[in-house]
Amino acid sequence: MAHKSVVLNLSVTTAAKGHNCRHNKSHRIGKGARRLTIKVERNQHHYCLTCAKIILEKGILKLQHIQTEVESI
Repeated sequence: MAHKSVVLNLSVTTAAKGHNCRHNKSHRIGKGARRLTIKVERNQHHYCLTCAKIILEKGILKLQHIQTEVESI
């Protein structure tokens, strides 16, 4: 049996058209710009790279904290 993954389906993609970042509407993602794409069920959420760095850093810290708790048991 395969192990479950706690990592969401995410990738870095290229914007086909300009649009706003989902996290901060004042951040504009221009056509052709790289962005973080997170797939949630049938939806895709797009984030600018500035917000993506924060999202990923917080996620890594949370996973490290949980890993420390699991290893201490």
